[in-house]
Parts: sequence; C-alpha cells; structure tokens
Amino acid sequence: MIQARGLVQTFTTREGRAKKEVRAVDGVDLDVAEGEVVGFLGPNGAGKTTTLRMLTTLLRPSAGTATVAGFDVVRAPAEVRRRIGYVSQSGSTGSFARAGDEIVDHGMLYGMSGADARRRGRELFEQLDLPGMWTRQPRSMSGGQRRRLDIAMGLVHDPTLVFLDEPTTGLDPQARANLWQHIAGLRTERGATVFLTTHYLDEADTLSDRIVVIDHGRIVAADTSDNLKAQVGGDLVDLEVVDPGRVADVAARLGAIATGVEVEGRHARGRVPRAAVAVPPLLRDLAVAGTDLATFEVRRPTLDDVFLALTGRSLRDSGAASEDPNPPGSADSPDRADSPTTDTSRPTLGYALGMDASAGGAALGVVLTLLMGGACAAASNALALTTKSEDVMAPVINVVMMPVLLLSGILLPMTLGKQWLQDVSDFMPVRWITDAVRTSFLGEFGNDRMLWGSAWALGLFAAAMWWGTSTFRKEDA
Repeated sequence: MIQARGLVQTFTTREGRAKKEVRAVDGVDLDVAEGEVVGFLGPNGAGKTTTLRMLTTLLRPSAGTATVAGFDVVRAPAEVRRRIGYVSQSGSTGSFARAGDEIVDHGMLYGMSGADARRRGRELFEQLDLPGMWTRQPRSMSGGQRRRLDIAMGLVHDPTLVFLDEPTTGLDPQARANLWQHIAGLRTERGATVFLTTHYLDEADTLSDRIVVIDHGRIVAADTSDNLKAQVGGDLVDLEVVDPGRVADVAARLGAIATGVEVEGRHARGRVPRAAVAVPPLLRDLAVAGTDLATFEVRRPTLDDVFLALTGRSLRDSGAASEDPNPPGSADSPDRADSPTTDTSRPTLGYALGMDASAGGAALGVVLTLLMGGACAAASNALALTTKSEDVMAPVINVVMMPVLLLSGILLPMTLGKQWLQDVSDFMPVRWITDAVRTSFLGEFGNDRMLWGSAWALGLFAAAMWWGTSTFRKEDA
C-alpha cells in the first residue's frame, strides 16, 4: 500500500547571508502492507510530519521515490489523493460552517455528487457517534466530536488508505479511548490501511500492528511492539533493601543475572532477560543470606524504553506537543528558499485551489471560464438588441442571472440551502460548469462532472454566440 525508497527532503535555510541545506528526511525506506495499522513514532523534529506530507503529496520529495495506493506521489498526485484520506493534526474543519456542509463540500471536491456525499456523510456520522451534529457548527462541539468530524471528512470518499496525524492530541482520556475504538474499526469494519503518527506511546502500543521509529530523518527501527521491547535487554528489576549496608551485596547478586546494574540509595536495579524465570532463585538466595527486601518490582519494557535505547532520549522528554508545523526551513517558514512546492496544513483548501495542478489542468480551467464569459457577453448583447432598451435589459438580467448564480454554487455552497434547492441545483448546467472548472485544477480529467461541465460550457457558448450573431444580423439588415 505504501512503498518508499530513498525518500529525501531538503530545505534551504539562511544563517545571516549564508545559506545552509537541511536534510529533514534523509533516505527513508518504508513499506506498509494492505490492511496494516502502522504507528509512526519520533521525537520533535525527527521528520515525521515531513515524511507524512510527502506521502500525502502535500510536499514534493527532493529525491527518492514513493508509491502510495499504487501510484507515484510525484507523477500521479491526483490519483494518490483520490484514494487516500488525510486527517491533519490541526484539523480541516472551519469554525462557522455547519458540520454537514463541510462533509458534503469535501466529498464533492473528490467528484462525488451532492446526494452521494450527503448519504455517505450521514452514514459516517452514525458510525462515528455524531448523532444530531449535522447542522451544528464545529466551534460548538467538544474536542472529541471535532476530531471524529475530522476523521469523517477524511473518510467521506471511502479511501483505501488513511493517514492520521496526531489524532488524539489534546483530548481527555475518555475521549481518547473513545476515538481509539473508532480508529481500530477503520480496519476491522472497513478494511482500511491506517498510517498513524502519535506521541502517545500507549496509543501506538494499543492500535499498531507494527511500529516504525524515525530519528534525525532516518528510520532506526521497524518491527512489532513486542519484538522492539525484546531488543531492550529484558525486564527492569528493582530491589529495595531494608538495610542500606546490604545494597552492595544485593547489586552483586543481581549482576549475576542482569545487565546495566546500578545502585541508587537502597535500590539496586538491572535488566534481566526472562525475569519471571531468573528472579525467583535470586529471591530465595537473598532470603537464605538473611537479606530483607523492603520492596521488589519487575517492570516490563515499554516503548519509551525502546525509544531511549534507539535514540538516546525519551520520547516523553522530547515533549508531548507535536512537531512545530513551521520549523525553520520548512515549507511554511518565512526563511525557506528554493524548495520545490508549497505546503499547507489545510489539505482541503490546498486541493480545492489545485495544489500541484498540471499546466494543462490550469489552462483548461481558464478556457472554461473564458467560454462562460463569452457566452454571457454574447447573450447580453443579443438581449440588448432584442429589447432595444438598457432600462429593460438590466432587470431582466438580474431576474435571470441572480438565481442562476445562486443555484450554481458560485456565490454560496448549495449545501446551505434546502434539500429541494440542492436537487434543483444538480440539474443546473452552470453548476456542472462550475464543478468542472474546480476539478480541472486538480487534473481529474476523467471525472464525470469535468466531462459534462466541459460539454455544457461548449454548448452554451455555441448557443449564445449563435443567438448573438443572429440577432446582430437581423438588426444590421
């Protein structure tokens, strides 16, 4: 489902007048199989978010290749976007639009009809425990509800691969546990592949089939949670003695079965492989020697221990906050120079504006716009010649054009209107043309609305030019 080889991302930063190249991602090799849930861990600045943005086509790789959902992220970004869902850490919902409108508009950006997007959206609201939220504004929702709405937006087009960037950051424990159930259901109930970045170790441990650790832009480990923990060197055994004078003897006896033994006060600690088998004989020996223990603790390795062993620092110490979305030299940083593409934390807006649009797609969008402009100009001239009065022409244009513009979705999203207005809008030629202009900037030339909208634009232009020409000839005669 995901295959990356030698993935590199470099940024140019300035230190005074000098320029310096920073390798945020340095030769990442990554494989994710279909149906897997993969946790992507790393400290702040390790390259997690940069890697994620490259895989979701929001950032063009400086070098290397990446295939996502069967398509190259550089050569076929539109095909990748059509098949993936992306839930960013910052969210992609506005504060004032109604939740249902956000879902429908997002679905239509992927080429869905208004009716299909509404049906799909309501299904997701039921599945994600968002009853009664269709007409609510996101600003009036709880943190957990907003995150579930973000996930619904990422799933509305039924993607086969879902990217979740810090999905539970800022949520209370109850909301996090609730969202975990929904994330686990993405695979068990929908068969989706999930690529998850998180700072919560228990989250990665609970949800992930496999964990990938990145540090300094390189993959330093990739395995199951249990296998990674086994590499730490055993369970941590902590023995606290009653008599401080006996701690050295306890440490020596512990050293016979443990590695990395250290003494702190009345405590002797060390890593013991298979502690459940090795520790009971040690306890018997201490009892025979007359050494009394105040406390005895065996702690299984955690992912934080794995992280400390792999990177030399604790993930918890690196900060619970996510990576700075605009680090120096990043795509949004003001000191960035000579980097390949424009980045964004709002993929919905970026896709709508045609991020990475091909020159052909942009040109076609301009052509469709000019065709509509020419059709309006020809129709206006024909109407003026027919009425022979500017006073009559203006109100007639207003009566005809204003409803057409409103129903086309140019001025306001039609999802804000009543259902019968939305149904009428679906039959409006100008609505199809408007959608065709938008999708042309995405390079989605096979989209049905793109094809029908282009056909309507040509047809209306030809009809308006014929009417204008015929009227002019009659007047001229």
